[in-house]
Amino acid sequence: MKKTFTFQYSQQVRLSALFVLWVLLSFSAKAQCDDDGNTWNLSWKSCVQSANPNANRPSSHWVMYEFEQAENIDSTHVWNANKAGESILGLKDVIIDYSSDGTTWNELGIFTFPQANEAANYEGFNGPNFGGIWVKKVLITVLSTYGNGSCASLAEMQFNINEDACYGELDICGNCDGSGESTWYRDEDGDGLGSPSIVTVACTQPLGYVANSDDNCDNGSIGWTEIENIFMENGCRGCHGQNGAGGLDLTSYVTTLQGGDKCGTNILTGTTLADIIMIDSYAGCGTPIGFPSMNQRTGGLVDSAELAAIQLWIDKGAPEDCNCDANSQDSDNDGICDIIDSCPSLNNSLIGTPCDDGLSCTDNDVWTWNCECAGTPKLDTDNDGICDSEDLAPTNPCTADGIIDGSEPNGWVAQITNDCDQDGIKVVQGDLNDNDACINAEGSLSTAACNCGAAAVTQGGVISYSTGVNNVQNATGPLDGVFTNNISGGGDSIIFVTPFLGKGEEICIMVRFTDANTRMRVEVNGDLFTFLNQTGNDQLVCLNTRRAGIQHILVKEDHTPGAISIDGITYDHCPCTPPNGDPDSTAIPQAYSTLTGWQTATEEGFWVCEGDSLSLNIDSDIASTFEWDGPNMSSIQTGTLNLGKVGPSHQGLYTATYQNASGCTVRKDIKVYVEAAPQISYTKIDPGCNDPNSGSITFNFTNSTNRSYIEFSINGPNGPYRKVKDNIGSFSMSDLSEGTYDLWARWAGNHIQVPLGEAKLIGCNQVELGVWLEGPYLTDSMGTSLRPNISLLDPYLGQDSAINIPADVVDWILVQIRDKADSSIVLSQRAAFLRSDGKIISMGGNTKFAFNETIPDEAFIAIVHRNHLAVMTATAVNTTQMLDFGDPNTAVFGFNPRKIVNGRALLWSGDSNGDGTINAVDKNNFWRLQNGNAFDYGQAGGDMNMDGVINAVDANNYWRLNNGRTSQIPN
Repeated sequence: MKKTFTFQYSQQVRLSALFVLWVLLSFSAKAQCDDDGNTWNLSWKSCVQSANPNANRPSSHWVMYEFEQAENIDSTHVWNANKAGESILGLKDVIIDYSSDGTTWNELGIFTFPQANEAANYEGFNGPNFGGIWVKKVLITVLSTYGNGSCASLAEMQFNINEDACYGELDICGNCDGSGESTWYRDEDGDGLGSPSIVTVACTQPLGYVANSDDNCDNGSIGWTEIENIFMENGCRGCHGQNGAGGLDLTSYVTTLQGGDKCGTNILTGTTLADIIMIDSYAGCGTPIGFPSMNQRTGGLVDSAELAAIQLWIDKGAPEDCNCDANSQDSDNDGICDIIDSCPSLNNSLIGTPCDDGLSCTDNDVWTWNCECAGTPKLDTDNDGICDSEDLAPTNPCTADGIIDGSEPNGWVAQITNDCDQDGIKVVQGDLNDNDACINAEGSLSTAACNCGAAAVTQGGVISYSTGVNNVQNATGPLDGVFTNNISGGGDSIIFVTPFLGKGEEICIMVRFTDANTRMRVEVNGDLFTFLNQTGNDQLVCLNTRRAGIQHILVKEDHTPGAISIDGITYDHCPCTPPNGDPDSTAIPQAYSTLTGWQTATEEGFWVCEGDSLSLNIDSDIASTFEWDGPNMSSIQTGTLNLGKVGPSHQGLYTATYQNASGCTVRKDIKVYVEAAPQISYTKIDPGCNDPNSGSITFNFTNSTNRSYIEFSINGPNGPYRKVKDNIGSFSMSDLSEGTYDLWARWAGNHIQVPLGEAKLIGCNQVELGVWLEGPYLTDSMGTSLRPNISLLDPYLGQDSAINIPADVVDWILVQIRDKADSSIVLSQRAAFLRSDGKIISMGGNTKFAFNETIPDEAFIAIVHRNHLAVMTATAVNTTQMLDFGDPNTAVFGFNPRKIVNGRALLWSGDSNGDGTINAVDKNNFWRLQNGNAFDYGQAGGDMNMDGVINAVDANNYWRLNNGRTSQIPN
């Protein structure tokens, strides 16, 4: 539903008194001059410039419209000055400003108003589109008129108001007078039921969420709560409540486990309960049950889905609840196992806490239940994807950088209603370049204005044939006001011919009608146009060619009352165009991709795969400078346009403009369509405890109608790649060990490489530990001077061998897992690297590392170093939790077992022989013998500060100060 506000100055449109009153009450106009003060009888006319309401505009001719309240305006219609002899006073170039609050002015743009024709049936023209913005005032400042500019005049302006716009309050979801966001519940197992414990608030239903909270076991498991509901809803407790029949009591989990008199606890094994429910006179518990099956007694209420749920519950051991078992994997160590964790790669304690999504146009970024960092979008008035604070033209959807040229900041999105080049074709209508009026939904226009611009000339038509018209010569050449004699029904006609005209070129015919209802028939190269006159006056009738070429125009009267006479025809023409054809029909648009090589580009367009390298060229013998325009690029002068590797943003129309041999401007098009890269996700399985090479990565992908194969790499963009059919949906790479894998995919044929990110496979029985050593301690880190001398084979067990020593490694360390009942019993031990930041890492660089044996959830943990005193936890600890021995608050076994320096807990240095005691043996039998000798890592326990040199510093600063200390961990 549309309503309009019309401001009229002339008598050309009659309005009812009621409508005029409504307009006057709703709408007002101000200007610096109203001729005779009667705006309803005369057009607005100003002959004196005055101060402009917008302080940023100079003194000028201006007119301002004001609404009683802000209105949501989209399209407008304008009638320029049309009184006889005054169309030259009509507005030509104007600046239109608007104010939403009645105080602050915003520029809508600079516009050119067409001149009126002074005809009685003048229909005006479609004015500027405000695009649905809220407007309180509209200000038109005159830049030029069709006369000398001393006076300016305007007849009428109509504003179309969108009554569907919200005149109330928009809620946070953008709904008029809406209730705001709704509460949604996570549906992890996809059964249509949501978890009451995982909630989000959003305007629309997020993926993976539902509106109900009816699922207490959203991990897909089943607990007693779900089974109890089945028994309750189907009336099973009517017979099997307290003191139930056959001793079977289904009112609680405990009594259900006890079973009845016949089956006992066996009722929850195998298919016993399911069989009792479904089988008449069931005999699986010895003596047959003497009544019909449970389901028969209740009228068959337990359906197949419920029976399957009961059996699944029994198969899983009839658990009381649906929580994770002790061996469930918890990838993010947040205490919620992966199977029920909505964000298995994100610690759920972070959800709702601040983060940074990296986007400048969002506020209040937080971690969400969708496992992503997301913020609230800032205000974007023109909905172009660039928030107002970053948008140089926040109210103009055609630009965000202030220049309407199609080259906009990243994130800018063209609105489907845009018509930025004002060629009458919106984006939604398929305009191939909305910033160039010479490009429409089909390609470049070959009109004179587009081909040679200001060099175009207006020419009169040439008559090639006539019938029944004696003074036909009066219609030859430019329009001069001299008409032919009458052309009436029958065989009278004139045929004009023009040189080559492009498609869409305008041809105008000056015709005189003897009667008000006479109709003219015009055929242009076979395309029929008719025009019915209603006034009996002279008319300039214009139409557009529907195909390029030499135009043959037949004009005749269409068997209606009266007759017509013709002054002639006019059209715009490029003087440089050859008389018999296309300005440059020999130039051939070509496209080159790494997949297909050079190909001739057809009108249907050229397809290229995302990731292919693409070049465009016009194969022409003409020595000329080519200028290219295209999507998301500024004009560039080059013969061959090299686009490099293309993506979806490269899709669109590319136009090359150049001068042909005749000196005429020529435009050639190449439409480029980009086939998107494959859509891929992946899942991983970490290696198991019994097999360190049992990990796998599975790729899931969509089928492509244009491709047959897809390739995958887990070792970076250079592969090697594995090639598989693209229609199988998924592909797994197995036999993988712990480590970080760089995942890539591409369509077969060595193109369209897609990075999928890194997948970390984590071995089982992993611990995460930190420790600091006194010897290499450097306040906020530990020195790595020893690294060039460190052995590739671990010095403790001789079992682990490294390929190289990472750059930030201090030394080898030994980690022991000890029995929680007897801390002297070592259950498992493994050598690892100590990093300079105090983290213990695996040889693969992971801060979590695995043991070869299964380790318990609780155990004592000990850290051993070859020339520092070992340390152990004071009690058995949770082995899945991070443990930092460098933290003085971490409880360790014994009295004063670590050295506290600057708030850091360090292992005592000086145990040269690693026997757990710092005494004279360490100095005399090891340090003294090694002092001054060539450094040997295997015989270098005397290097107590671990700098790669054994000297007096080691003895004086470490052994001497720590002499007499001993490790207190049990042997």
